[in-house]
Amino acid sequence: MSPAIPADADVEQFPDWRRNVRALSVGVFCNTLGFTACFPYLALIVKELGVRGSLETWVGALAGGFFAISFLLQPVWGTFADHFGRKSMVLRAGLGMAIGFGLLGLISSMPWFLLLFVLVGSCNGYVPAAVALVATNTPRRHMGRALSIVQSAQLLGTTCGPAVGAFLAGRLPAYRDLFWISCAMSGVAGLVALLFARERAERPSVPFRLTVLQDTRIILRVPAMWVLFLMSFLFSTAMFGSTAVVALYVLEIAHGAAVIGGYALETWVGVATMALTIASAAAAPLWGRWLDRFEPGRVLALSLLLGMLASWLFPFVQSPLQLTLARLVLGVCAVGIQPATVTLIKMWSPPGMDARTLALGTALAMLGNGVAPFMAGLIGPLLGLRAHFGFVALLLLVGLLVWLTRGMRRMGRVAP
Repeated sequence: MSPAIPADADVEQFPDWRRNVRALSVGVFCNTLGFTACFPYLALIVKELGVRGSLETWVGALAGGFFAISFLLQPVWGTFADHFGRKSMVLRAGLGMAIGFGLLGLISSMPWFLLLFVLVGSCNGYVPAAVALVATNTPRRHMGRALSIVQSAQLLGTTCGPAVGAFLAGRLPAYRDLFWISCAMSGVAGLVALLFARERAERPSVPFRLTVLQDTRIILRVPAMWVLFLMSFLFSTAMFGSTAVVALYVLEIAHGAAVIGGYALETWVGVATMALTIASAAAAPLWGRWLDRFEPGRVLALSLLLGMLASWLFPFVQSPLQLTLARLVLGVCAVGIQPATVTLIKMWSPPGMDARTLALGTALAMLGNGVAPFMAGLIGPLLGLRAHFGFVALLLLVGLLVWLTRGMRRMGRVAP
């Protein structure tokens, strides 16, 4: 599932970094497989629960609310992580979401489903918690490759999840039964972290205090940190924020047809969702090697440029097959944004605030995950989803220009 980890690690300072990368890669794979086994099929679940009109609005409310509460709580979890350790947050996310998904599989009322689905967002964050644990317990010279391994596991899980969902969607009694798969896999992810992950973290000598606003002000004093947070937001908006929109776009392209090219719509939803993650998983190790070899700011600029160009394919697709190919191209081109951004945030974090800084960046990424389907819910009924994807492409263009004119220039003036 991942390339071999180099043997010349800094064992004395980070004795468990290989173990953590392997264990948390397994956990990330299980967690993302469980999440994406159900999440791309929200539109079909909403229809099953009795909603007939304004599917975009309902799906936007579900995904937007889920990631909005994740966004609001992520800095809080970051503060807990700096005080009680990053592993505690991995366990919170894995075991907490297992319970939430199990409850979702029992609900058949749309209002209660909406309420509980949003509340489950408070437990979200296994992947960023695992990334923070790896980033703060790995030698700097191996961080690019370590992060790319974890990211590859995430992408592999995101690839297998829709495939599992597509296989089971037509065989289970109800679409919402997919949440039982999500429950089981999130539980496994939590147990893997509990049993195998190790952390060397020194507890702060001062009593625990929740100072999110004060911490945010300190973090944002770092030159161009706000630009890096913007990159996290744009990456999630363009990449993973589109996951819930894929099913809606397939339905729009289908023009009411139940079968296209001999395949059912749920099959095309799974294939189009998987395409991005298959391409991303294949390209992530290459971006990781470039990140270890070249300055991360330049790697970020290149991935932003390529991702922006690839995003302009989406407004013009005419079939599920073309949508699948466009997502393949985007996956190869834009996957380097995330590890480059995480590396830069870690390099520039204020002393003793690594987890809080990474958590704030993750919060913006989660906001992007929710903003994309929420925007689709607003734009789709008025202008169609082609206009939504055109707007996302414009956002990536703006992000590239901001990074070239503000981010790289400011970081070039001050050494971390």
